[in-house]
Amino acid sequence: MTDKPVTDFDQFLQETRAILDRCLVILSKKNHDYSEVTDAFSNFKSSAELAGITPAQSLLTLLGMRMARLSQLIGNGKQPMNEKTEDTMIDLINYTLLLRGVIQEESQTKNSL
Repeated sequence: MTDKPVTDFDQFLQETRAILDRCLVILSKKNHDYSEVTDAFSNFKSSAELAGITPAQSLLTLLGMRMARLSQLIGNGKQPMNEKTEDTMIDLINYTLLLRGVIQEESQTKNSL
């Protein structure tokens, strides 16, 4: 018999709720800092326009950058000097939620035409 750690699912859910609460706080604070009051996705639309891509592609690029960073840290066993691995995972959650919002907005725009 091996001594494998056993995860209590209820504890896992509590920790997940705490992480999601943290994600929401960060989303709110960054929205305040980076977006216009009337358009939650204005910064992604502006950066996408500058790059000649869609807002969804802009967010996918940001997701790709975070995934590459996470892969470097986990795959190479590096110890981060600046940003914690958990911070990168929170960024991934938030950028995924933002991507969902941008896609939802694009869909609503297409349906209203």
